[in-house]
Amino acid sequence: MFARIVVPADLRLYGPDAPDRNTKRVLPAILNPGQQGGVSWTLWHPITLTTKEYLVGVWVRTSNADSTYCEVKVVIPPLEAPVLAPVCRVPDSLHFDETLGSYVPNPFDVTLTCTNKGGLPASNVTGFVYLPGNVVLTNPGDPLRQAFPSPMNEWKTGDPVPSMKWNVTYTRKLRYDSFLTSVRGGRSWSDGLPTDSVETWCRVRVPGLAPSFACDILMPDSLPINLTKTDVTPNPFTVRYRVWNTSKQTATINMVDLNHPIGDGLTLDPLTPKTRTVNRVRSGRHADNDVGPSACRTGSRGVWCR
Repeated sequence: MFARIVVPADLRLYGPDAPDRNTKRVLPAILNPGQQGGVSWTLWHPITLTTKEYLVGVWVRTSNADSTYCEVKVVIPPLEAPVLAPVCRVPDSLHFDETLGSYVPNPFDVTLTCTNKGGLPASNVTGFVYLPGNVVLTNPGDPLRQAFPSPMNEWKTGDPVPSMKWNVTYTRKLRYDSFLTSVRGGRSWSDGLPTDSVETWCRVRVPGLAPSFACDILMPDSLPINLTKTDVTPNPFTVRYRVWNTSKQTATINMVDLNHPIGDGLTLDPLTPKTRTVNRVRSGRHADNDVGPSACRTGSRGVWCR
C-alpha cells in the first residue's frame, strides 16, 4: 500500500523528504481487517505576515482495492514582524523661469518618511535614493543611502515621523516634457530576522522647452523708375529674411523657402536656390539669409531674383 501527498504551491517538502519524495510506503505494508497504518512527511512554509490557509491532500492506493483520497486544512498564523510604510515627497513639477533662465525650484529636496506599522521593532532601517540620469546630488559628497534611527518601534498616532532628505539638482533642458522618477528602499531586521525591502516612487514633471522664433523680411518697399525711364531701381534687389531664436533652447531651422507671387512679372533667378538651409540658431541670437538680390527687367524678360 502506497500513499502520495499533494503539496500546495507555497509549501514544499523538507529534510529527507525534499525535494520530491511525495510517494511513500504505508507501514505496515499489509493491513488486516481493523488494522491501521500510517506515513508522514515534513513540509516547509515561508515566513508570512498574514494568515494563510491550505488544503493538503493524500492519495492512498493498493493493488487489490479502490484508491481513496483525504485532505486536511492547514492554517499558518502570521509572524509578528516589522511592517515598513515609506512615503516619498517631492515637488509635483518644476517650471522654467524666463527671468532666471533656469528651472525652479532647482535644486529641490527629496524627502523620505518611514513608519513601522508592525508589532515588533525594526532595526537597521535604511533609505536609498535612485536618481534618474538627468538628476545629480547637489553635494556630490552626500551619501545615497542613509540610516533611520534604530530601533524603529511601532508607530502610533502622535509619534514623530522618522524622515530623511536628499538635495538634488535637475541638469538638463529638454524640448519635450519629462518625468523624474525616484525609488526609495527600506530594509529592516527584527531579532536578527531579515524582512523584505519596500519601495515608494516619486514623480516630478518637467515641462519641455520648445524652440520659438520671431522673424522679419527686409526688402525695398517700392521700385521707382530710373532716370532714363528704361528700368526700375534698385534692380537687382535683395530680399533678406531674418529670424530670431526667442526661446531658451538652441534650435535648428531646416530650411527657408521663398514664396513670391506668380504671374506678376516677378521670377526667381535660376542661380538663386528657392530653398535655403540655416545653421543652428542659439538662444537669443539671429540668423540672416539672403534670398536675393533680384533683377527687374522690362518686357517679356520680366523680373529675376538671384
